[in-house]
Amino acid sequence: MSEGDREVLVTMRTAVDAQAKQGLGEVHSPGRRVPRKNARAWANAATGSDLEAQIDLDFILGAVVPAI
Repeated sequence: MSEGDREVLVTMRTAVDAQAKQGLGEVHSPGRRVPRKNARAWANAATGSDLEAQIDLDFILGAVVPAI
């Protein structure tokens, strides 16, 4: 890959990454809300433990992207 091609890819990736970060909280909000709601509604009682404590609120699906 030429240096020019690499620079273009880095520029494109930077632009895409900046877009992807906008609104991630909104996109992943149901992924946090639903398990918490289920834990409170029935799962904690069914298992006899606090399953809500196991939910990783910082997890973002697809946030890890390999380097170019």
